[in-house]
Amino acid sequence: MKQFFAAILLLTCSLLCARTPVDEFNRQLGIELLKSGNNSWYFPGCRARLQKSQIKLQSSPGRHSAVLRGKMLLGSPCQELVILTDSGNRKIEAIELVYANKGDVSKRTKVKIRQANKNLKARLTAGFGTPEKKRYGSGSKRQQNKVEVWQCGNFEIILNTEKDEYCLLIIRPQQTAGAKKEFQIDREALKKNVKRNDFGDVYLTNIPMVDQGSKGYCAVATAARVMLYFGFKDLDQHKLADEASSDSKNGTYVLTLKKALKPVRKKYDLKQSGSYKIDMKFISRYIDMGVPIFWWMYPSGKYERLRHGNTILRQRTASPEAWKKILSHQKKIKRGTGDTHICLIIGYNETTGEIAVSNSWGAHENVPSWLPIDAAEAVNIDSFVIHP
Repeated sequence: MKQFFAAILLLTCSLLCARTPVDEFNRQLGIELLKSGNNSWYFPGCRARLQKSQIKLQSSPGRHSAVLRGKMLLGSPCQELVILTDSGNRKIEAIELVYANKGDVSKRTKVKIRQANKNLKARLTAGFGTPEKKRYGSGSKRQQNKVEVWQCGNFEIILNTEKDEYCLLIIRPQQTAGAKKEFQIDREALKKNVKRNDFGDVYLTNIPMVDQGSKGYCAVATAARVMLYFGFKDLDQHKLADEASSDSKNGTYVLTLKKALKPVRKKYDLKQSGSYKIDMKFISRYIDMGVPIFWWMYPSGKYERLRHGNTILRQRTASPEAWKKILSHQKKIKRGTGDTHICLIIGYNETTGEIAVSNSWGAHENVPSWLPIDAAEAVNIDSFVIHP
């Protein structure tokens, strides 16, 4: 009998010792996020596991997110889960857990950022040992954050906290972490995102969605979309908000956004071009290259109604010529004033004289919305592009 119980005890100990780093991480996290074995970073499987935990992802090309509203993960309240994948949405390249940031946490923000950082560090150190100190992020060395990293089998955990700004946890596979190849934007791949239809529309696809939520992060969320589209996986809206001195209520000054992006442009030899007018030649040039255009403008109720209404009505119109005739009878929009907004111009139609836009407002904005170029000019302030 003693031999029997000894064997059971030995088996139990063996099973406990056989727990993989992935199993231990899932246990610490409180949900089954990853899976042991060769399919650890297979996105469809991860999405199915999250659904079992009542976490439903909003998906766009290369980026998938869920608002968690304080769900306890690793013993701390988490606000958002973001999963970055390859262009085919098959392989996970990084997972980001947003615990606290100055945009979403309105009360005692600084305290909550410090608490999240302290709790996560203690929990991860207890489970995985003492972390390494490294630098993380694109751009210049000054822009790269000092982070703490835990090596866990075939993946690593990065605690990325910027004082009074945000506290994020990043999980990524070791092959991504160890990659030293210099990053380059594939120009030919960008051109493959340009689509054309019989109506004369020319527009871009596969632009990831970054939802700014209720905070005034339209500029940095839009910039994060463009950076993800180009292939940068480590420039999220929170990092950009820090660099551009964004305010959750008052937003971002465009000149500071351009300044925040300058080190990335310099490091990767990216150019910046602009136009103070809504110019079809300027727009078509960059859309044909597969490059989205930053648009700084005055949003208004009339503009929004026109944008939504026209997008629906044009789908019911038989030809671009018939639609152009309908557009010629629409009332003109008055010159914009007041609050400003940044979104993307992602398409054009030379026959009808329209542009297509997309905002950082969630999955429904993945579909381009259309408005006449004279209406766009009425609310225009500036437009610019960052391109290879």
